[in-house]
This record gives sequence, structure tokens and C-alpha cells, in this order.
Amino acid sequence: MRRRALLRTLALSVALLGAGTLPAQATAAPATPATAPVARAVAEATADATAQVGPGLLLTLSGPGSGGARSVRLQCDPPGGSHPRPLAACGELAEAGGDPDALAGEPGFCPLNHDPVTASAYGEFMGQPLSWRKTFTNACALRRATTPVFDF
Repeated sequence: MRRRALLRTLALSVALLGAGTLPAQATAAPATPATAPVARAVAEATADATAQVGPGLLLTLSGPGSGGARSVRLQCDPPGGSHPRPLAACGELAEAGGDPDALAGEPGFCPLNHDPVTASAYGEFMGQPLSWRKTFTNACALRRATTPVFDF
């Protein structure tokens, strides 16, 4: 029960912060005295959630273009968890060396509408800690860059 509440808190934090995130290549401004407590709370929740996920990953999607904040668990040894396609997702992530930025994705064009979606992965993959977060222009851009890992 505590774990579910923690995961809900993490997903909500990501959703709230995701709406105001900068593009991945931009540099974030330092925390101000007003935002420092929020940043500290999110960092603590993320670290705690990462520790509690254990082997496997907690994958989340949030932001206006995601259709609402949601998350799944991806276990790769053996493939499982709540991810709808764990075998395909684990295979693609392994081919990318555990780096979500190196996923092959799927080719194609996307509309230019701005409807941001933030994807994140926290936990452990192939025995290594993984903490990754990136905001995409819209759900199509996310799908093109990360399928099948964030296809849920």
C-alpha cells in the first residue's frame, strides 16, 4: 500500500513538473528559495521510488499530450511486470545498451502540434541504476523515438 501511494505521488509530481519542463537540450535554472522545497521533495520521492522499484523499471508518461499521467513496471529478467509488451520493450532497451536516448524507435513523420509528453524511467536495468526523463513535443514524437518501451 505504501509503495502504491509513493508511486502515485511520484507520477503526480512528474505530471505537475512535466507541464513546465524545458526541452531536453535546455539547461534548467537553479532552484530558487521558493522552489527548493518542491525540488527537494521530488528528488527524495524519485530516489525512494527508484530504491523501492528494485530490479526492473518504473516507466511513466505525463503531460497534456499523454492522456493523463500513467505508469507501468517493466521487469526484464525474466520479462514481465505490468508493461503490455515486456519482451519487445526489454529487447529494444537491451539493444540500446540500457540508454532510452539510444532506442531505435520507429520511422515516420509526426504533426507539428505542441502537446508535450514527458517520459521517465527509474529503477534498475541489467544490474545498473537507470534514471532518465525527457519531454517530447507530442505523443507521436514520443512513439517515434521510444516504441515499444514507452508504448503503453
